[in-house]
Amino acid sequence: MKYLQIKLHQFFLLCLRFIFGFNKWHALSPTSARPYRIKVAEITSSINPVSVVEIGCGLGAIVHLIDAPVRVGYDIENNVIRAANFINLFKAKKVSFKHGGFDCVNEKSFDILIAVNLLHDHSEGDIDSWLTPILPKLRYLLVDKINLDHELNYKHYHDYNFLNGRMKLAQEFNDIHDQRTFCLYQRT
Repeated sequence: MKYLQIKLHQFFLLCLRFIFGFNKWHALSPTSARPYRIKVAEITSSINPVSVVEIGCGLGAIVHLIDAPVRVGYDIENNVIRAANFINLFKAKKVSFKHGGFDCVNEKSFDILIAVNLLHDHSEGDIDSWLTPILPKLRYLLVDKINLDHELNYKHYHDYNFLNGRMKLAQEFNDIHDQRTFCLYQRT
C-alpha cells in the first residue's frame, strides 16, 4: 500500500514537473517517500513558532506541515517556486514562497530557520557566512547532518561546531531510515 501511495504522489508531482519544469528530484521525493519531513514539522511546531522561514523549501512540503501563523519558503529554483505557489492555491493555510537563498532572507525577525537536505554540498565556511547575518534575527535553527555510516556520498559532513558560542543544541532526532540526524539549535 505504501509503495502505491508513493507512486501516486510521484505521478502527481511528475505531472507538475511537466507543467512547471522543475528539477526531477522534487517529483521523485514526495513526503510519502520522505517521512522525515513530518518529524521536522513536528519538531518545529513543538516550539510554538509564530514565524518560520525555510531555506531550500522545494515544493513546500515541510513548511506546509508546520503550525505557525507566518510561514515563508525560499528556494533558488524559480520553476519550483512557481509550482509551490500553484500547490499553495489548494492549501487552507498559505505559505509565502520567494525566490532566493540565505542572502535573500529579508524578514526582520522570525522564530525558526529550517535548512534541511540542503547544506551537504556546501563548506562549513560558506554555511557560516550565510548564517552569521541571519542568526541575530532568529531564536532557533533546524538543520540536518548526514550520519557517517550511510551509503550515499556527500561533499561535506557537518557537525555544526562553528555554531558554538552563538547557539546551543536543544534537541536531536536520529532518523535511521534516512541516515541523518536533525538538530534543533537555540540561540544563546
